[in-house]
Amino acid sequence: MTKEETLTLEKILTKIDKAGEADYRKKEEYNRFCMNTREDWNEEQYQILKREKTLTEAAYLASLVELKAEVKNMLAQ
Repeated sequence: MTKEETLTLEKILTKIDKAGEADYRKKEEYNRFCMNTREDWNEEQYQILKREKTLTEAAYLASLVELKAEVKNMLAQ
């Protein structure tokens, strides 16, 4: 593996770590909201959190797909 390929993989792995952490934090925030506001439900806030949770999960999955594509590309060479 070349130095350039190694740097590319390290960059992608860092991106995955950050996306994974953001995804985890957003899921925790969403879960806390759902558990703590049973009586005083705020549908607008719920929809915002739900959308943000979905977007962070999508970003995490996209970074995993990017890694997979890069590794496949390296193996094909």
